[in-house]
Amino acid sequence: MHIIYHKVKEVEYARLAKSYRKDGKVKKSSTNLGRVIDKEKGIYKNRTRGIFRFDLSSMQYSDLKDNPYNEQGENDSLNCNSKDNQIDKERLILDFGDTYFIDKFMEKSGIKKVINSLKYKNSDTFYSMLCYYILNDKSNIHAASWYEGNYAKIIYPNAKISSQRISEFLSEIGNEKFYRDFFRSYFKYFMEHSADGTNILIDSTGLPNSIHFPLTAISNHNGEISNEVRLIYVVQKETSLPIFFRYCPGNVLDINTLVRTIKELKENGINTKFTILDAGYYDDENIIELYKNNVSFITRLKQNRKIYKELIKENIGDIESSENLVRYNNRFVYMKCVECELITGYKSYAYIIKKN
Repeated sequence: MHIIYHKVKEVEYARLAKSYRKDGKVKKSSTNLGRVIDKEKGIYKNRTRGIFRFDLSSMQYSDLKDNPYNEQGENDSLNCNSKDNQIDKERLILDFGDTYFIDKFMEKSGIKKVINSLKYKNSDTFYSMLCYYILNDKSNIHAASWYEGNYAKIIYPNAKISSQRISEFLSEIGNEKFYRDFFRSYFKYFMEHSADGTNILIDSTGLPNSIHFPLTAISNHNGEISNEVRLIYVVQKETSLPIFFRYCPGNVLDINTLVRTIKELKENGINTKFTILDAGYYDDENIIELYKNNVSFITRLKQNRKIYKELIKENIGDIESSENLVRYNNRFVYMKCVECELITGYKSYAYIIKKN
């Protein structure tokens, strides 16, 4: 009999190995002792026995009645110089400030009332995962380790964030009812805490993925072909606070989502007066709808549009004059404002800009 030691990610483990002869051949078998707590004293830890002592000479297992080790397997009397002990000891040192700040901010800002109104069955899981996503860019597999070493373990003691529980959590909060309940509560909170929620910015982005479900579709965005889901989001212009988001299949063009997004906001009590649009949202039908609904807008014209070419041709020749020179973000550019009609019968203004 002998003990074999091996390391996995800097944590040392031990196995009790036995060699024996059968049918003229040497066979080997082994028994898992678990994680090494104190190699010299023969102290180990596994799920079956907890923390125990094993004596190789007598082949005896014994429980530690007067256990000098805490529940994490750390001997407070040891001078913890080994990496194994350092890993265990760090579990007792909790990151405090980050989660404490987020929790207090949610409480004082009133956003906690929005979250609590959703009545998720385990609010500790909800808040723990919310803090984890804010503070980390790692995958869900690391959430449990983060939780063990974070103040979240103290203020959200009943959180269930094993891999299976996280999957259940994401599945539940991702259903349509939860989605609608959240925005119903959030819109009410937003309008109560916002001086003016009517000036907005709308944009969208692609979420590339290879998941086989209805929302994944082939997208051609600015000449780039990819499988993706489109995420549309709206933020308040003055504060950059998020107002609204929704997803749609990746093959849906931006121009097909603008009017619907503004109408959805209106149905929820947010009347848009002004919006800044990406060039991908510009087409004649969208612009007419904005005019009809008295929504002011700023957008960039694409170079392939006829009116763009006409405005450049008519104004680029005399743009470099002193009256057109303006300072913008610590640099100087030539800028000229001219009256025009983006759509026949609808007055607008174009700004032709040339870098100095």
